[in-house]
Amino acid sequence: MTTNASRTVKLHNMQIDEFDKFSKWSINDYAEELLLAKQSSSKEKALQKAENEFNEILPYGLETKDNYLMMIVNESDEDVGVIWYLINGNMVFICDFVIFEKYRRCKYGYMTLEQLEIIAIKDDKESIMLHVFSYNTPAIGLYKKFGFIIVQEKDNGSIYMQKKLI
Repeated sequence: MTTNASRTVKLHNMQIDEFDKFSKWSINDYAEELLLAKQSSSKEKALQKAENEFNEILPYGLETKDNYLMMIVNESDEDVGVIWYLINGNMVFICDFVIFEKYRRCKYGYMTLEQLEIIAIKDDKESIMLHVFSYNTPAIGLYKKFGFIIVQEKDNGSIYMQKKLI
């Protein structure tokens, strides 16, 4: 658990009903991001690409090896967001991370990254990486504030960021 004044977050494993809601949301959200980043020409194609990638990465849902889907819970035991990360060798890769709209700008995002960093260090991981689209300046700002640096920018608006832990 990470504390910031009176605010705290803890992470708990997603349950199947939470995963069902998350998977629908995540696919739709990623499709919207593909459209905003101009990586898809239509909503239908974006949805198909998002669904294919989601199912490719998580073929066994919550049981997919090395993938961790966590609910982010605040000090009042309210769900404030979701983080999905995977372990790949010596690296943790954040696949999806969202703080729900009404809980943004309350430090929950930063505290969640602190929690993930603690997990990664305990697991002897060397870095945390993530992908973000260039239009998502609030997220990029949060990641930079937490110590991530841009390691790759692509012409299609994709940005890869990394925080080294050792």
